[in-house]
Amino acid sequence: MVRYLKLIVLVFGSIGLLFLSFFYFQNKTDINLAFEYKDRIDYDALLEKCTSEYVYPCMKSEFEEFLSRASLTGISIGLKFVFNIMDIDKEKTPVFKTQNEKDMEFALNYIEINNMALKYANKKYHGFKNLYGGYLATLGRFYDKGYSFSDNLLIGLESSEGLILIQDEDIKKEMTERLNTLKENYLQIKLSNENFLENEMKKYNAESN
Repeated sequence: MVRYLKLIVLVFGSIGLLFLSFFYFQNKTDINLAFEYKDRIDYDALLEKCTSEYVYPCMKSEFEEFLSRASLTGISIGLKFVFNIMDIDKEKTPVFKTQNEKDMEFALNYIEINNMALKYANKKYHGFKNLYGGYLATLGRFYDKGYSFSDNLLIGLESSEGLILIQDEDIKKEMTERLNTLKENYLQIKLSNENFLENEMKKYNAESN
């Protein structure tokens, strides 16, 4: 009985090792890139580098540089880094006069970061050529989640509980203008992504037949 248990452990352990090895070779460029940036896209490092108690502006430039080199797996990893930093930044930064202004500003920040991720998601593919069809399916699911995320934030910001509640008229105007710019950018990116995915799927299916 013990011998059979050892055999089962060995078989499943080997399968797990093979899966991890395959995952690494399929995504090694993005994994290595994440290791390269993990100490740069980090709250404490950014706090020191930016010499400001509001690290988002500084983090955004680091993240865009990361995005320009990453494919879909790397972007997913990078978003986890960034959202973690933004949660800490929102909790600790003292630069906003009211909690409501801070909430609205960070909602806009989340839309901006999501726009960047959606824009770069199809720019690079570091995987195996024969798995490109699976990549396109994963990309479609990534888009859907990203669209849902931004749509919900936009609905909230444009609702009766959104920017309209900002008391300072100058800040409200500035945030409203930023919202309109981000929304327009989002809709342009969404249209471009949908066209890209449709064209790539047609091309892939034609080559597969």
